[in-house]
Amino acid sequence: MTVDGHASATVAWTPVPGGAAYDVASSTLSDLSINGTATASCLLSAGPDASYVDTRGPLADDGYYYLVRAQNGCGEGSYGAGPDGTPRLIASCP
Repeated sequence: MTVDGHASATVAWTPVPGGAAYDVASSTLSDLSINGTATASCLLSAGPDASYVDTRGPLADDGYYYLVRAQNGCGEGSYGAGPDGTPRLIASCP
């Protein structure tokens, strides 16, 4: 995944073959250090492209993290697992 931009950031990832759609979740790095990924919010649900433009702009003394998962007719992928192996769950992305 790459992030590029100033007033807005374009988040891009390698597309999954086979017509996948993507969910993008995010929160601040400071929130990540306190709550883990549990409070991340859904920025994009079932987007067709392997990129997302985040228009939130930069934060003073903080930053954003992004989690992306693919979905297709067989179901949804995952957001991966935390350091302890527990699956990351994002309540706000359908």
